[in-house]
Amino acid sequence: MDKESVPFYTAIELGTSTIKVLIAEFNPRGELIVRGHGKVDAVQMRKGEIFDVQNTKDQLRRALKDAEYASNVRAYDTSVFLALSGSYVRTVNTQGEIEITREGGRIQEQDIAAAVEIAKDYNPPAADIRIDRYVRQHRLADGTEYINSLGQCSSKLCVEMQHIIADQKRLNTVCGLVRDLVGKIDYVCYVPLACGAACIPPARLDKPQDGRLVIDLGAGMTSYSVFTPLGCYHSGQLAVGCDHIANDLAIAYSLHIHTARSLLEKLGSPGINCTVDPAQRNNHIFSITTQTFNDRQRSLDSYEVEDIISMRLSEIFEVVRHELEQQKAWRWIPGDILLTGGGAMIPGILPLANHILKRPVLQGKAFEVGGVQEVLESPAYIAAIGLIRAGRLYQEFRLNEERLGRTPSNLLQKALKTFLDIVNP
Repeated sequence: MDKESVPFYTAIELGTSTIKVLIAEFNPRGELIVRGHGKVDAVQMRKGEIFDVQNTKDQLRRALKDAEYASNVRAYDTSVFLALSGSYVRTVNTQGEIEITREGGRIQEQDIAAAVEIAKDYNPPAADIRIDRYVRQHRLADGTEYINSLGQCSSKLCVEMQHIIADQKRLNTVCGLVRDLVGKIDYVCYVPLACGAACIPPARLDKPQDGRLVIDLGAGMTSYSVFTPLGCYHSGQLAVGCDHIANDLAIAYSLHIHTARSLLEKLGSPGINCTVDPAQRNNHIFSITTQTFNDRQRSLDSYEVEDIISMRLSEIFEVVRHELEQQKAWRWIPGDILLTGGGAMIPGILPLANHILKRPVLQGKAFEVGGVQEVLESPAYIAAIGLIRAGRLYQEFRLNEERLGRTPSNLLQKALKTFLDIVNP
């Protein structure tokens, strides 16, 4: 496949329970068209981190092979984007403050730019590397906060910025594994940002009251991100996910962990009537086959199963809300909350989340997409779809800057070179 004539993109997500690969292109209308996908079980991944490099490499090789076969495109000939998740990635907030000395104190574009430059001036610890950053908000001398303070009057302007940083050695382990199979990495993206890129069209956030929260419930990690018209306001992750729910079920009923995972995945299928909707507790009984009692049938009370699942989910949603309140991000979410990831398919999770978060909760859907229906219909692929959309935007931005003859500052050039040396030594 001639990459120059037909630009294709490969998204790689190394998740706790599954490794996913998408190969896609964009049609002339700007729609993302998924041409092929691969999905295999992740055996040696824990909370987004690799515990057995060779085993994980073999699993990724299988997923790549499936995606390449379905799309008739070699990943090696595409732009390769990698999703980052795990406890080795975290966020740090900084501030840049300047005084407005002109008469009247009216804030101009150069004032905002000056405050942003100060907020950018953050050097991560020696063991870490910055992978992204974005402006959160503007704050005036009287404490009033704005998405954009242009034209406001104040004696001071403070710009808040959030930096996403990662442990270099652990990042290099992930990137090295991917490079071994596809040659290079063109872009990396924090999973919370990728999820937003998939299901929040830019035109959807054109007013301050249009802030949205995206929660991605994975197997080992729960990601969350708040978006405003300025961009991402806050993002983060919890080291808790669907595997913890499965573990709760395994302990409660003395089940093998694989059986508990299977039970969680099959809720809502024929013969299994359990839901986690508090309004539908009908005390149903259903049977499953366990791996701990010679594969005999066991009957479980769905009322109890509901309680176990809903308690853990309630804890996750409450912790996310508490974190966002601590970061002053909750007030920017007046509207719908979008739920993505494999956990979004748990029956009854939407009304439960609505009850805990006190906001309308919807299953997140990718916008302007086409192609493989299995991918388009599953919230588990939202991060991978958003990764391709974000990666393409990043490449277009860099190309635009080059065409306009703009060069990054020395500080930014140094940071970019350091980052590229890490992902592609």
